[in-house]
Amino acid sequence: MTDANLVLGRLDPQFFPSIFGPKADQPLDKAAAYARLSELARAMGQDHVEAVAEGFVAVTVEQTAQAVRRISTERGFDPRDHALVAFGGAAGQTACQAAEALGISTILCPRYGSVLSAWGIGQAKISSLRQAGLDAPLDENGLSRARHLASSVQARAQQALADQGCGAGTIQTILRLRYDGADAELPVPMADLKTIRSDFESAHARLFGFIEADRTILIATVEVEATAESDPLASKPFEAVMGPDRRQTITMFAHGRRHAAPVIPANALQDIEGPALIIRTDTQIAVAPGWRANREANDLIRLTRLDCPQAEPLEAKRPDPITLELFNRRFMGVAEAMGAAWNAPPIR
Repeated sequence: MTDANLVLGRLDPQFFPSIFGPKADQPLDKAAAYARLSELARAMGQDHVEAVAEGFVAVTVEQTAQAVRRISTERGFDPRDHALVAFGGAAGQTACQAAEALGISTILCPRYGSVLSAWGIGQAKISSLRQAGLDAPLDENGLSRARHLASSVQARAQQALADQGCGAGTIQTILRLRYDGADAELPVPMADLKTIRSDFESAHARLFGFIEADRTILIATVEVEATAESDPLASKPFEAVMGPDRRQTITMFAHGRRHAAPVIPANALQDIEGPALIIRTDTQIAVAPGWRANREANDLIRLTRLDCPQAEPLEAKRPDPITLELFNRRFMGVAEAMGAAWNAPPIR
């Protein structure tokens, strides 16, 4: 997909990280991508390399559209009533085409949307969880054994954090308890004997609706979780500098022909109609012909379709397939809901 978007002019190599080659320090090579796609085009009996690349993208876009339909149309929601949010590094290159496939007229491209998953995992806490079995009665002797075991389990959990380059963090010790002869284990924080027993019985009553006061409670497992806070990621603002050595336009292939598309840094964007290529630090957004791009608050870029056809009333001779599909899904949803209500036990 990167090669296809590169050939189609939806990526500008000069703004793409130099992470290729044997030493991972080379830029994107458009000539290499073009040569490889030319081989594939010849194997397919095609002469037009850009058309073949656009076909590859069309297949990916259709898969994306199908995934969106599974969480919208198949649940009775019309995607045409919603905006498409572009997340992921390659989303900006195909967002317009995906929206057109779904009949959507608005696309939202949030700041850093392409690296949201990476940013999220970078902000997540790093933790290590270790366990050890005990199967001792919950009494003073059993609790003493549990505390002793927890010390060794804690050392293992902290060592696992150290192996990941993390310092000492918070420690939480959990006892997993169960009634003697039962299988269900319930987690209870380490505390004094009276509190542990009370917490277990409260949890058991809440989950199962009863307690067995005369049955022995066993400490099945001692569990320790060591957690270290991750270092906050510093956000560094990006300014795309368009100096004299920077290309001001790029040839973009869209809708079956080539276009001269301006290359615009996102911080300089105000309002532009496609075709255009918007440069961000983390992604590039290809604005297709027939779309307009605006920069809004918090560096949100909104793409609006200019030639979006208006929805027409359903006609018997020429039914709208999307409306028919929605009707089918909604009708089925009503039928399933009625069946669930009909088979439900009576309320007494």
